[in-house]
Amino acid sequence: MIDVLVILLVGIGLAWDLRTNRIPNWLTLSGMAAGLVINGVLGSWPGLLLSAKGLLIGLLILFIPFALGGLGGGDVKLLGAIGALKGTGFILSAVLLTALWGGAVALLALIVSKRFKRLNDFLVGVKLFVYTRGKIGYDVMLPNEEVKAKDRLAVPYGIAIFLGTVSAYFITLPLPA
Repeated sequence: MIDVLVILLVGIGLAWDLRTNRIPNWLTLSGMAAGLVINGVLGSWPGLLLSAKGLLIGLLILFIPFALGGLGGGDVKLLGAIGALKGTGFILSAVLLTALWGGAVALLALIVSKRFKRLNDFLVGVKLFVYTRGKIGYDVMLPNEEVKAKDRLAVPYGIAIFLGTVSAYFITLPLPA
């Protein structure tokens, strides 16, 4: 039953994100509540605790990209809802696979839109950031607001969340539960 809810949740989230560039609160908050209630009822206190941990991990793991403006709040809350429904081990796998799918989708979007200079600038920024241990390169990866507005390529992250979550059902990663 929980697996069906998760697939419905990410499927509706994907469709809504593609249509409106938003993932609605009614979807994410009801997913969080359902996860806590179902796991609390089925697993008593241990189930509720596992659900609460999954919820917190889902929310916190993408908080920094959200705070930097790279993701919307709906994306973060959707991962929190998935964590509440499936628990810690699954959400860790889903987030890792979502990040991989997100990179692939973003790369594909840059190639399809022929924004090779933007892709090159990003890669140079990442290289500088890694080599200098975060001292420089951030401004090259994520340029100022003026450049962002003019050259912004928005790809709904709901695509990556859907693909990452579904992939987590088929790919077992050796992560703690």
